Amino acid sequence: MRLDGKIAVVTGGARGIGAVICEKLAERGAVVYSCDLGAGEFTNPNIKMVNLNVTDREGIAKFVENVKNQ
Repeated sequence: MRLDGKIAVVTGGARGIGAVICEKLAERGAVVYSCDLGAGEFTNPNIKMVNLNVTDREGIAKFVENVKNQ
């Protein structure tokens, strides 16, 4: 299944299963926002690292606004 033109948000995406999910979604064409407190390393330019604490409501609101405006 192709995901061209789609946006995906993966929490805990810097490492482990989350990182694999980010890679697979990006391989299928999605723009992926990998949200985590740690820094991940990805070679796929469709994966964007976001330093985000998912318990921070204000931070989440700002993140959503930034994604909508891109």
